[in-house]
Amino acid sequence: MNNPKQSADFPKSRKVYVAGKLHPDVRVPFREISLSPTVSHTGGVEANPPVRVYDTSGPVHTDFKAGLPKLRQPWIAARGAGKVVTQLHYARQGSITPEMEFIAIREGLEPEFVRSEVARGRAIIPANINHPESEPMIIGRNFLVKINANIGNSAITSSIAEEVEKMQWSIRWGADTVMDLSTGPKIHETREWIIRNSMLAEDPYWKNLLHMHRPYEALTHWALAAHVASLRRKPLAPWSNKAFDLAISTGDSIDNAQANELQAFLKIMAGGRTALSAYGGVHEPGHELGAVAWPFWCPDAEVADLWKPLGYPAVPGFVARASAELHSEGLGFAWTSVPGNHDVMRQGTALPNAAIEAIAVGDHKALASPPDFRPADPQTLYVEHPEQFCAGTSRQISASPLRRAVDLREWLAAHMQHGAAGYGQAQVRSGRADTFVDTEHVRIILLDTNHPQGNFEGSIGAAQIAWLEARLVEVAQSGRLAVLASHHGSASLVNERGADPERLLAQALTEALHRHPCVVAWLVGHRHLHRVTPHPHPGGQGGGFWEITTASLIDWPCQTRAVEILRHGDGTL
Repeated sequence: MNNPKQSADFPKSRKVYVAGKLHPDVRVPFREISLSPTVSHTGGVEANPPVRVYDTSGPVHTDFKAGLPKLRQPWIAARGAGKVVTQLHYARQGSITPEMEFIAIREGLEPEFVRSEVARGRAIIPANINHPESEPMIIGRNFLVKINANIGNSAITSSIAEEVEKMQWSIRWGADTVMDLSTGPKIHETREWIIRNSMLAEDPYWKNLLHMHRPYEALTHWALAAHVASLRRKPLAPWSNKAFDLAISTGDSIDNAQANELQAFLKIMAGGRTALSAYGGVHEPGHELGAVAWPFWCPDAEVADLWKPLGYPAVPGFVARASAELHSEGLGFAWTSVPGNHDVMRQGTALPNAAIEAIAVGDHKALASPPDFRPADPQTLYVEHPEQFCAGTSRQISASPLRRAVDLREWLAAHMQHGAAGYGQAQVRSGRADTFVDTEHVRIILLDTNHPQGNFEGSIGAAQIAWLEARLVEVAQSGRLAVLASHHGSASLVNERGADPERLLAQALTEALHRHPCVVAWLVGHRHLHRVTPHPHPGGQGGGFWEITTASLIDWPCQTRAVEILRHGDGTL
């Protein structure tokens, strides 16, 4: 059973397998290490039996496109398709699954003990049925400590094969779990290949709520102010060297739908003084989480955290400097923005309610969820009752009404007051953010794509599409061009929460745009990446439009982009 490459990596050892008793097709790999004999002080020699240890190295293969054998596929198929397919469900039904026996053999425990710990909620078995290649593994207080390895792509060069190789080296040298911190293009394709080539478990449980901790988030408004100052100094397009007609934020101009964040954004864009305090936040460690490395980045060099070992720096005086007042002179030319999910929802996902508002403006900040917190549907619970996620460990902070939530009508009124193009009394009265801005040659149409019933992905209303098409008819009659701007694009207009027949998805909007040849571009945000996607006319009649996705100010180095529309001498754009 020895693979030559593994033999070279692990000399004087071999991989052996132990079969299950409850499930005979279970075969658990161990690394059997040969021991040298013991020589006594009298010269006697005593042979030592080999030692078997936990082995995470998995099958060795060279073609990542082939993937790994689907170890758990027969087990999954034998259980049949049901509405609930989690190991927690089976454990509470009293069933010892092959995964549980596999873990018991590996950990040197009884299968019934594994089942009972999972059933009581004191341990979890990540066992995604869409990842049948994974070897069963358990995480819990009464089980062996597990090792996590972080991998990620390079800003200079990277490929799918290289990322898969990083994962393979991680598990060969003992990682039980691997966290991929990659960003940028092909991220979903890259992660799919990592999963197909990994026997590590993937837990999809929190997938849709993994809002990443960005260590530099306290500097976001400073980054915005720097961009505004740069554009004010040179408000010229890079190709034509002509003055910009308009600056557009494609949404998520603020992070947590807070009044103080909104005022900071608007004062930076329009001009003014502002400050956002970082005091009391996660950058300042405490003893609330026990004597462990602080899980968030701490700029203090004397404090152990999980981020500085990854290369994040120590920055003396960071909190005070980030909290200082800044002064912006404003852009100095026309600007506007569209509402994103973070502009009107808590953490871009949850609809504000009385309970979460009391927490937001109150004198305690949550640092962790409650112990053993594992709701049946975490995403739905967060949308409807985000306060339940804040019932764990917390710290005392200063209460502030400035952290209250803003709704769309207040967002519109504040934009109007600060001179954002396209927003006036009509929008404030109606409470709708659909509007347009006319320039000499182009009409820029702004659409609100937030889903009324919450969650971070978007949708579009049937009445909005009717309004949009009426505006596009006006554009065609005037002989001008049209550019659409919204927060969500074709990949993220997928929110079906509430099953409202009046809420439509990406296909309905792209079909409407194709009915109007005057549309040349669709500017979107949301996905935190730079991408240009062509949408040729589906009938092959020529024409179509470009969907231009722009990353975020928080995503250095791809933070903004300039869009110029130029007509060549032959009439083409």
